[in-house]
Amino acid sequence: MYEDSLSETLSASELSRVHVPGMDQDYDDTAEFYRYYLPPSYNTQVSADCVFDVPDAEETLKLFRKPFKIVNPGNHITKRTPEYSSISFMHCRHLQGLGKQYMNLRSVMEERARLEFLRDCLFRIKSVTTFVHDLENLVQAEYRTYYAIMHNCLMDNPSSKIYCLNALCEDLRTHVGHWNNIKQCLHNNRWLQPILGRLYLDLEYVRRVLSQLYSDAIYWMEKLIVIGLQVFAHGSMATLTQEIVWNIARGLEDFNNVANGLFKSRYMSISYFILEHLQSEMTNLTCKSDPRVTNHPGHVSFSVKSIPFSKILNIIAVERAKYAAIETHRFFTANEDFVRILYSGKLPNYVWNDEVQYPGHISHHLDTSDYHTASGSMTSISGAILKVGSVRAPDLTPYEPPLNEFARHENEFAENFLLIVCNSTNLLRKGESSSKSKHKSGKSPRSPSSKPPKGQDTPVLSRADSKRKTVSWGDSADTSIRSQLTNRYMDVLWRFFGSALEQCFYEPLWGCRSNQMVGELGSVVLSGATVVTVVRNMMEHVCLKDMFPTNAVPPILGVARKLHAQTALQSWDILMCEALSCQMSDKCYPCLLASGDHSTKTGMLLRDTYQPLFSLLQENLKDLPESAKDGSLLLPRQDLDLSQVTGIICRLLANGQVAHSWCVHKSHGFLSSWAVGSFLLVTQTDLKILADEMKKALHNAQLFSSKNVSKTKLCEQQMGIYLSEVTRLMSEVNNQLQSLSGAAIKVFSDNCSKLSMDYFSSEMPQGKVWRKKADLPAEHSLYIEHALETILEPVIDGVSKLKKAAQLGVVSQAINAFCEAWKNNILKHKIKFSYVGAYQLGVDIGYMRAWLGEYVTDPEVRQAVLDLQVFKYLSGAVMILKKQPFRRGGSKFREPCSMEDLSCNGHADLENIKVERNISRSVDTDLPPPMDESDIEYVNNINEWLSLRVQGGSRAWKLSCLNAPQTND
Repeated sequence: MYEDSLSETLSASELSRVHVPGMDQDYDDTAEFYRYYLPPSYNTQVSADCVFDVPDAEETLKLFRKPFKIVNPGNHITKRTPEYSSISFMHCRHLQGLGKQYMNLRSVMEERARLEFLRDCLFRIKSVTTFVHDLENLVQAEYRTYYAIMHNCLMDNPSSKIYCLNALCEDLRTHVGHWNNIKQCLHNNRWLQPILGRLYLDLEYVRRVLSQLYSDAIYWMEKLIVIGLQVFAHGSMATLTQEIVWNIARGLEDFNNVANGLFKSRYMSISYFILEHLQSEMTNLTCKSDPRVTNHPGHVSFSVKSIPFSKILNIIAVERAKYAAIETHRFFTANEDFVRILYSGKLPNYVWNDEVQYPGHISHHLDTSDYHTASGSMTSISGAILKVGSVRAPDLTPYEPPLNEFARHENEFAENFLLIVCNSTNLLRKGESSSKSKHKSGKSPRSPSSKPPKGQDTPVLSRADSKRKTVSWGDSADTSIRSQLTNRYMDVLWRFFGSALEQCFYEPLWGCRSNQMVGELGSVVLSGATVVTVVRNMMEHVCLKDMFPTNAVPPILGVARKLHAQTALQSWDILMCEALSCQMSDKCYPCLLASGDHSTKTGMLLRDTYQPLFSLLQENLKDLPESAKDGSLLLPRQDLDLSQVTGIICRLLANGQVAHSWCVHKSHGFLSSWAVGSFLLVTQTDLKILADEMKKALHNAQLFSSKNVSKTKLCEQQMGIYLSEVTRLMSEVNNQLQSLSGAAIKVFSDNCSKLSMDYFSSEMPQGKVWRKKADLPAEHSLYIEHALETILEPVIDGVSKLKKAAQLGVVSQAINAFCEAWKNNILKHKIKFSYVGAYQLGVDIGYMRAWLGEYVTDPEVRQAVLDLQVFKYLSGAVMILKKQPFRRGGSKFREPCSMEDLSCNGHADLENIKVERNISRSVDTDLPPPMDESDIEYVNNINEWLSLRVQGGSRAWKLSCLNAPQTND
């Protein structure tokens, strides 16, 4: 294609003739010849030019070399001495003219050789330039073809230019040898030897240009091989001939030989370029615009090396894996059962917290007996895997699996391809390939035969062929190499099959000639979690049934895991965004949960953010080494992805921080405004639910950050360190959430105490109201009614949406704080009580009990509240206040029966007791008798209460209801 001879530009007669200025004819006569070479003093003027043949000039110069010699430096012509020549003449009148013409003729021949040499160099540069441009056009054409394939724009079978790779690499090898040919011409041409100094600048320019062109040619050839193999992999394997495979294999071998030959020479010139660029920077500050300086060393092929055969197999396997992915994607998404589910209407939302135990792992706590052991009923296991909430995923076992036939065809292709490569090239023999790289790039060894195999029955040259390469064909190592590479090719194909299948789920419109991607699913990014889970369960069910090749199962399960991760993280994003946006507008109204409890809308959303992450963490827990020891895993265990686990745990940490911020800010805000219902809903429901979820998250995180997880790679070790730090932060957040519940109740109790103390200090009557001696009252005081409505009624209403245990705890705290404030207010102000005042205080306490019995609706909570010890304390205090000495009217002395014992049985006391009991029964017949003196034992400061009596003061009295007298310490 690219010839380097000059026969196309010059004719044979022009190549053998020399044009000499001042000579236009041949002089046969000697006299006339000598007359022509007369010195200038003879005033002989020649105005015409002479053209003669190169052999004649060479013969003439040969004759001139006998009497003349060249003296350097200066390139002077001198006459030889007699001892150095057979021509012996001492003097000739034409000697000076002959010497000058001899010198002129030599100059003419040197100039002619220089021009021919430069013309040859320029021709070689032009041929290499054209070759590089053609390579670039071929690469662009291949890229356009590959683009059309990947974008479903090509309706016919693609045709790759790599079919002529052998011829292209032959041309490349020829062009790479141009510089060697130029150097050989310099050494062989005698007329170029004297002018080497003059040719230095020209040769340096030629060397630079050729070096850059070689670099471009190597670069574009490597690009052509890579993109050509990609297009070749999409071609029809049925029309693939042995000649095409032979051309590709021999071309790859030629390229590797050329690349290995130029590898050393390329890097030997680096120091030269560095020195040159440093000098140019010092002399010219604008040299930064030179691409050779800004992109040192300016040769794009410096990164190009020989292409190992494993890379070739990888390129083909990556592209062929896409067709396996297409068929598998259609198998799952284009079957009739799945399409029927898609068109059945709006599918129910996927509930993540229903995944208590994911179907891929057998639960030992299920009620079905089939799940008690790993060898349970496969029918029940299949049903559990295919169940997605209220939807059942299709069972694809009746369908024909798509990958078995594909795997057989790919295995045959790999064996045939490797057979030709092994028998026709040295690509698979490292020793012989490395020895070839020691040869010069222009002298790469070639086998005597450069013809492809002929016919279908002779895929390789026969062993008896004289043109066969001189290597040991058919040796036993070839079969082993082919077998190993075939297995490696299939392993690479299945490894990239997973990524190609994942791409099909994300970009389902990829296809080729026959529009194979006829599906209804679309991209999983735009699909709901229920639909994606149906597809994921179908994939795991098929892998469980062994419908695919063994090597294809791990990639399919890996894609199923990624689909699970994609839907889980997508759900987390949606729920977290909703929770964050809801915080600003949430009025904290009770929302009913699935368990029957109530929480705020934000709390419910925050709780839901944990469920997708727990589901994904549970999948990763199966990848831990200790998870498979019990033999409960049905599907193969995959490699643990620490990066995914770390991302999940970071999101769990974010959940905990958002939950803590929500509970703290809302509890403080509601408590400051005494919005008890909202406060209790946040602290007693949201906080407890979120704290439990955070505790579970911390437990799972500690499983992954433990030392049992093997971390062999450096990145995994760094990820483990980061995971440990995130787990530590999660532990701190968990402690804050766990302690926040107790802190919130304590603050609530303190607030109740403060409100009650302020109310009783300002609203409870003091002074004569309690010292009056009128008839026994039958109605309660107004202050206690207002106190109950102001302080306790919001609490009773607020606990209505809580669990019984939470209701009892909150109401007990509020009542204790309320009663303690009531008691402390009496003791602080030292209110004096007469018998009638003490009786009024007892009526108020009875009203409070009756009010609680009416407003607390739950019987169990009501009974527990009424049995609080604080009521017994108040009842005992009232009885102490009632035990006052009885004085006759106008008498200064007490009755004898009243001197020593407060529990005297005088007539007046008995009448008062009867009246008191009648009144108390009219208030609440369910209350115990108020004069049960056993309640006095709950009063630990009897003397303080005794001092509040109007009659008797702080005088100690013997109480018959007690075994020993009480003292106030």
